[in-house]
Amino acid sequence: MELRETRILLLEGSMDVSFFVPVLKGLYDFNENRKYWELIPIKRVGRDVLSSPIPLIKDDLLLVIHHAGGRNNLPKALGLIIATLAYWENLPSPSVVGIVRDVDTNRDVLEWTKSILRKFSPVSDEDSLLVTLSGWRVRVLPFAIGNVKLAHPNIEEKRELELLLARLAKEESTLTRFSRSIKVLNEDKGSKLTPKDIMHVLAIAKNFSGDSLSGLYRKFVEELIRTQRDVFVDVLNESGVVDFLEKLTR
Repeated sequence: MELRETRILLLEGSMDVSFFVPVLKGLYDFNENRKYWELIPIKRVGRDVLSSPIPLIKDDLLLVIHHAGGRNNLPKALGLIIATLAYWENLPSPSVVGIVRDVDTNRDVLEWTKSILRKFSPVSDEDSLLVTLSGWRVRVLPFAIGNVKLAHPNIEEKRELELLLARLAKEESTLTRFSRSIKVLNEDKGSKLTPKDIMHVLAIAKNFSGDSLSGLYRKFVEELIRTQRDVFVDVLNESGVVDFLEKLTR
């Protein structure tokens, strides 16, 4: 089957990958296909900036996922992706690049992205930016994740991926079942728990024994899609994730 289009999703780190990959597979019917890995040129020129690519396929659309190893690396990673559009020779050159970072800043995500791309003279187009390079136009679609309300007296509402996961844990009852433990931890700490603190509570609740929390994130998302799909989709709708992924993949 001939590919119609290539798109790129650039994420902060491996934790974000462990959230978005199962969402794209479980809700949007993408499948990983390693046969395209060798054809993705950025893996050759961006090894010190980007993670190895994860190629996902749905029908004739290729979605390539990278992470930058942290927010501080996102500007360089995004600049590299835009600058290397001309290297795409054996696959359709990407037409859309989605970039995701935590909300946890007062700076508007669109303006933040625009400042990163200023040397490419980006043009604002509603909630995205258009960049033209060597005659090829790409749409950059920024998204800030973690824009949800938790309303829990013992947890700080730090707007990041983990706040979204904590909200999901609240909706599927883990926070209720462990409310006494969370309150005791809050008192021992002397301040509200962060969403990342709650991920350790979630690991205990789910009897997770892996070395990395990224495995917990993936397991938790897959479980919710399988057992409480409507609840999961409702929270993703509220947080804007569904709207972003619809624009990225449609």
